[in-house]
Amino acid sequence: MKQEEILQELSKLQSVYGIGAKMYLEDSKLGHQFLCECYDSILEDKEAMQKHFGSQLFQEITAFGEEHCQK
Repeated sequence: MKQEEILQELSKLQSVYGIGAKMYLEDSKLGHQFLCECYDSILEDKEAMQKHFGSQLFQEITAFGEEHCQK
């Protein structure tokens, strides 16, 4: 899944992640940073974030983060 597609899926959530994704859909540089922050949240608490994002979106964000976010 591409960055914009992940942000579109995130924007459907009724949470700060959904609101943030809506704001960052228009700016690809900021959208990239936002997804890296989502990835950081996953690293902090995988179980809670998987419940919040759902399995598919969790996997997409994790794959994006592993490929595009420095740690």
